[in-house]
Amino acid sequence: MRRVFFSVLALAVFVLTVLASSAGAAHHPRVPRAGAVIPDRYIVVYNGSVGSADAATDRRQQADGFRARLRYRRTVKGFAATLSPVQVGRLRADPAVAFVAPDRIRRATAISLAHGDSAPTGVLRIGAATSATAREPSGAAVAVLDTGIDLGQRDLNTAAGTNCVTPGAAPQDDEGHGTHVAGTIGARNDGEGVVGVAPDTKLYAVKVLDKTGAGADSQIICGLDWVISHARALHIGVVNLSLGGEGVSDNNCGMSSHDPLHAAICRLTGAGVTPVAAAGNDSRDLGGSLLNGPDTPAAYPEVLTVTAMADSDGRPGGAGGPGCDSSQSDDTPTSFSDFATRPADIAHTIAAPGSCIRSTRNGGGTTIMSGTSQATPHAAGAVALCLNEGGRAGACAGHSPAAIIQIVRAEAAAHTNASPGDGFAGDPLRPEPTGRYYGYLVRPPAPPVTSPAEALATGATLGSGLIPSTVVFSGDPARASIGVRYDLQKRVDSGPWIAVATGTSLRSRTLALRNGHVYQFQVRAHDAAGNASGWAVGPGFRAAAYQESSASFRGTWRRSRQRSASRGAVRYATRRGDSATFRFGARDLAVVMPLRRGLGSVRICLDPGARGSSCRVVRLSPSRGTGARRYVYTRDRLNPRARHRVVITVLGGRADLDGFALLR
Repeated sequence: MRRVFFSVLALAVFVLTVLASSAGAAHHPRVPRAGAVIPDRYIVVYNGSVGSADAATDRRQQADGFRARLRYRRTVKGFAATLSPVQVGRLRADPAVAFVAPDRIRRATAISLAHGDSAPTGVLRIGAATSATAREPSGAAVAVLDTGIDLGQRDLNTAAGTNCVTPGAAPQDDEGHGTHVAGTIGARNDGEGVVGVAPDTKLYAVKVLDKTGAGADSQIICGLDWVISHARALHIGVVNLSLGGEGVSDNNCGMSSHDPLHAAICRLTGAGVTPVAAAGNDSRDLGGSLLNGPDTPAAYPEVLTVTAMADSDGRPGGAGGPGCDSSQSDDTPTSFSDFATRPADIAHTIAAPGSCIRSTRNGGGTTIMSGTSQATPHAAGAVALCLNEGGRAGACAGHSPAAIIQIVRAEAAAHTNASPGDGFAGDPLRPEPTGRYYGYLVRPPAPPVTSPAEALATGATLGSGLIPSTVVFSGDPARASIGVRYDLQKRVDSGPWIAVATGTSLRSRTLALRNGHVYQFQVRAHDAAGNASGWAVGPGFRAAAYQESSASFRGTWRRSRQRSASRGAVRYATRRGDSATFRFGARDLAVVMPLRRGLGSVRICLDPGARGSSCRVVRLSPSRGTGARRYVYTRDRLNPRARHRVVITVLGGRADLDGFALLR
């Protein structure tokens, strides 16, 4: 599979899969090296002077008598076409053309199938699941540039992207490689056989390789062009590129070497999408040598490059057997994986399981494959979780692809350094004497957790000197996260942190706060696989209760002693239109009034007449839920620096005002 490097264009990419049968896992013979120039096929890239790429291509088609096979609008401005030498010469002399590059072959090997529904060891090994738990879906979709995806696979949350092999046709997988890759990223947690790193995450099928596994630079650029055009609308945050081959990396986005694929990758990252690419299966330096050019896109500094390690049992320690492939040893680098040696390549390299990986099969069921192709989707799923999990922003949210790559690599390094036994022989803590760098084993980030936020909940009962408040964190308080537990702590008046809840699956806690004291809460999340977040600290606030006498009154309001009232008395009115106004500054407000049969109703308005004002009618004589000292009206997330007013107006019957509770 080696070929002397000679071209300024990235040589053709073949799908990086070393196949293993369920019986013996013997590697299939290599197909001829991808990288050959496709006769008479070229990629034409315009320079920055061109406005509309379509209009420019239309003019040149009419003038020169060719027909564009594929058009590019977002990655690069240009097109792919079959051209004669005369047409190539004219285009290269065209002042609006930056360069004309030959199109190159990309190939995939055949697929070996193995049915079954055992748990995927790779997902277990990186801590994305346990035997009983799995992660939540990512809100960041993943585009899989491959042979397509089986759009009818029930175990996958797929959608059709585009077909760059047969434009206009559905991107249905007609070979199997893309479906297998997709399952490792996001197979559903539904009992159908396997579970992915980020189960049920949206996967977009972008077909750039045909039914024989062959493709071309022009098709991959077409796929990237589609991703850039739809990334914002479809929330695509990650592209999986389980493909590669000899090329060149000029550290200048292909502009110096006339590499349109590199230029397209740079446009992809400029659009905020993180590319994750396979390192290669030639057991060589991915950065190239005197005899071989670098493996691209793996060598492009803009991608997260994934090497393959072997794991046969889903557990660290190296105690597993050979698995499906007797040539691979548990918890060591695979014999086929490319590696890094240069600092520039090391800086964007990470490792993942890539031997004997079970995942979804084209047509249903599961199959086993090996290769850096299979390692790559483990890392792509981890990146997706780092962006978003369960609708909550993760550590990577809001960062550039370059920063995301370093966040994911730092997470992997931090976990291995904290728990060295979770690594593998050949990682940076146990490097090979040959100087081969495979990277730290990828680790999905700890479950995301948001800073605690306090709230006064309608229906709560004000206590004697105690103010009930609900502390909410990490999203929907009513929904427990599968396999995720939370530790909640508080401190009072800047004192020491005190545990409130440890290992709870709920995302809220109702507490009684003492009047006049300052509170602060912090929370952290951890899952069954041992991934733990840092502490997310909420802002401090003071809990305060005010009597009804703190309000100003209009109309006839009388004081009445009531043993059940918060301070033994309420202020009441019976005439329609009588009102009470309370002015305050706080983040949270509760109006405290008794609820009992025989009382009337009131209208409660916050900041009447001001922008964003709101009113609510409250019946004080409900059929159920009666009681003294009730929060009948609450508002949270107010501007604490602003002065607010709440107005209670009697609509009919009797209304008793007890007081107010604030968090400020």
